[in-house]
Amino acid sequence: MPTFDAGTVVEALDWDFHAAGVKAKGTIPEPSDAQIGAFLDAVKNLYTKAKGSGLAVDTGDGNLTPEQMLDALAGVTGEAYVEFMASLAEIFATLCSDKPTKANLLALRCGCGSSSSPGSRRKWSARKPGPALGRWR
Repeated sequence: MPTFDAGTVVEALDWDFHAAGVKAKGTIPEPSDAQIGAFLDAVKNLYTKAKGSGLAVDTGDGNLTPEQMLDALAGVTGEAYVEFMASLAEIFATLCSDKPTKANLLALRCGCGSSSSPGSRRKWSARKPGPALGRWR
């Protein structure tokens, strides 16, 4: 009878955050169908909630005037953003069976303004576990 070993066909889901300043690495276990379904539902619910809190803006054609941007930002608070990012990290950590953990994900530096961005002169650095807001240095 023929056999099938997925380990010979599918690459491991290895991750290493050391280059991003977070001392964590590991392998994500293959998520089950139930985990993937729960992930999709959780992301949908989070974005629905974000839309109601002002974090998501319908841009129509993708272009906003400065006035529309200010109107969109009027209802957004730093606290709402931090809560959104923490919820999103929790959703991804759950999908990955806590490998990486929510704390690992929140400790990652923001990709915007990093040394990998063209023309960037400032480096975005990692913080202790908490909101992925980082600090400029």
